[in-house]
Amino acid sequence: MDNPTLRTLAVLCLLCLALAGGPVWGQAPERSLRVGVYANPPLVSVDRDGSVEGFTVDVLEAIARAEGWHLEYVEASWGELMTSLQAGEIDLLTAIAHTAERARTLSYTREPIFTNWGVVYRHRQGDISSVLDLAGRRIGMLAGDTHAQVMEDMLAEFGVETQVVHGPDYRALLDMTARREVDAAVVNRLVGRVHASPDLVATHIIFNPVEIHYATGREDVLPVLRTIDAHLARLKSDGDSAYHEAVRRWIDATVETPAALPVWLAWALVTAVGMLLLFAVLSVLLRHQVRRRTQELLNKSRALETEIQEHRLAQERLNELAYSDPLTRLPNRALFHDRLQQAMEYAKRHDTLIALLFIDLDDFKRVNDSLGHATGDRLLQAIAQRFEGRLRKTDTLARLGGDEFTVILTDIASPQDTVVLVRSLLESLREPFDLGGQSIRMGASIGITVYPTDDSRETDLLKDAETAMYQAKARGKHTFAFYAPELTRRVSERLVMENELRAALTNDELVVHYQPVVSLSDGQVHSVEALVRWNHPERGMIPPDQFIPVAEESGLITGLGDWVTERACTQISAWDARGLPALAVAINLSAVQFRRDGLVSRLAGSLRSHGLAAHRLHIEITESLLMQKHGHVEETLRTLDAMGMVLAIDDFGTGYSSLSYLRHFPIHVLKVDRSFVNDMVHSPDSRALVEAIVAMAHALRLRVVAEGVETEEQLTALRAMGCDCVQGYLLARPMPPGELADWLEQHLNAHGTKTTGRA
Repeated sequence: MDNPTLRTLAVLCLLCLALAGGPVWGQAPERSLRVGVYANPPLVSVDRDGSVEGFTVDVLEAIARAEGWHLEYVEASWGELMTSLQAGEIDLLTAIAHTAERARTLSYTREPIFTNWGVVYRHRQGDISSVLDLAGRRIGMLAGDTHAQVMEDMLAEFGVETQVVHGPDYRALLDMTARREVDAAVVNRLVGRVHASPDLVATHIIFNPVEIHYATGREDVLPVLRTIDAHLARLKSDGDSAYHEAVRRWIDATVETPAALPVWLAWALVTAVGMLLLFAVLSVLLRHQVRRRTQELLNKSRALETEIQEHRLAQERLNELAYSDPLTRLPNRALFHDRLQQAMEYAKRHDTLIALLFIDLDDFKRVNDSLGHATGDRLLQAIAQRFEGRLRKTDTLARLGGDEFTVILTDIASPQDTVVLVRSLLESLREPFDLGGQSIRMGASIGITVYPTDDSRETDLLKDAETAMYQAKARGKHTFAFYAPELTRRVSERLVMENELRAALTNDELVVHYQPVVSLSDGQVHSVEALVRWNHPERGMIPPDQFIPVAEESGLITGLGDWVTERACTQISAWDARGLPALAVAINLSAVQFRRDGLVSRLAGSLRSHGLAAHRLHIEITESLLMQKHGHVEETLRTLDAMGMVLAIDDFGTGYSSLSYLRHFPIHVLKVDRSFVNDMVHSPDSRALVEAIVAMAHALRLRVVAEGVETEEQLTALRAMGCDCVQGYLLARPMPPGELADWLEQHLNAHGTKTTGRA
């Protein structure tokens, strides 16, 4: 065979090998995703042989098969994975709880894969049943865990001091509790169900409902998240899908069966004990030499630590001089510009708003010239401290120089949100400053600009805020102004609403509607809730969520609350005169009303003037009111309870959601928030949470009312749980007094007559 023929055959062979080893022409390459996994069973875990499994893994692999993705798992600790995710070294992280802080740097699936919450476990011989019982105890927590962070905030809120002991993962924390190395462990409820030993008991401390998602720190992976969202929405709606199969496999069957010890393992343990004895003898011989070498290394280590500490302190001092104002210790102009740039980038990436305040003290030069620079410096320090006391931890207060300050407000929902904080800053200056016997009063002019509503460049944003500050000074000082005319118009509209609400209180524009609360045991009307409405002569019916915040900010809420109380008592008397059963009326009181003096005397006066017993009024408050450290609040609640009034927690579950603190307050009724009732039919997690609330409320001898009941499925589920009462459009909508009276008569004819007393 000649050489050309040989060359032709060789080329054909090489071409065949290339085609056999490479991808098919025209076929799209398979997408490869690096997925972070860690020990968090049953959501995700890694076996000894390296295989990855769990609820979130099964769901993600089902989606990957449908999309043709290749998943490469990266196993590490929780802290290492969070670092890798934020650095973009991995594409996805499974089973991560959504928090506002993490959302600053990470992107989540919009569709949650699961709902979880925190639980505190104790040893069965322990005596922990509430947050206050944790005082002085050793508490096991997972560093960086969202449940641990919320628990630490709760402990700080209650003023409870504990000894925090960190563990590598949830299972280790439970093992430490079983061995009495810690007194309690903070874990998520699924890990507790799977791994809690017979020596452990779940306490009544449940808190921090969170949604579990997939998340990424890379912009190029956002299309993957949107694809996962589409699959999750479809899989959740199909009861036979891979999602619900994973629920049945991992969530509904979370029971560990201890395995018997194999015979070969027993012999291996005996052999290991013998080896250990031999090694113990050898260790005695080596101990002296090791001790000597250890002491030498310890001396060198101490010298090195001292050198490192001195270097670190010097570096911190340099950073402080470079980025902080030496007089007030606030961020200086350099650090302010860096923070502003970061805030603008975050707002652009997450489609949120930030506000920049430019603050100039009124007539500061006169104080500085007349009383001296030393007094002026002390005044600037005192003003900075007052401003800091009115800001959130996420805000940045900086001093640009002289008497000029700036504030960066992040994550604001609308420009109007800044008005409340700006007024608070101005209010902080009303009290005079006592500086060495000198009483000094100060004012300030504040300019406000909003990004990205206003200019898009950092320098322009600062310039516009300064321009708005001069507009404020031109209006008469000690006030504020928005840079954009459109924003000024919106703020003016809010002020117009405040003035119109003042007139509405005297022009009889406000009305009260009443919605029945029905008992599930016998169908009787338990009470009715008073719901205020504003019938505006030009804009029609205005819902309370628009004007109640205005009433609270302007101080009108006290007069509005007294008006509702008086109307409720008048209506009770009218219903009594009509011959209806003795109904109780529930009224809502805000935290602002509780902080004002004379609340008890005004409530008692209304009852007395209408000849009504105290139990005819139910008082509804929010969870947040109980979390405030005001002795006046607790004293007021106990006084109302002693009078015979029924006290209820409204919208329960939207705050800290911990039942344990309720035993410290005279609460009689819990009203489950409508969001949980709405989701419980289709969400096993919401249903489990409502069941837990009902069970533990009954354990504390509290009545439970479910709000927002709109379907027969919800009503059937609540009845099966043992819920006491329900309220919602399925039974009756809010009605004017006369229409409600007719409805009550028809309802009583169908169910008989029953007088409702104190719950």
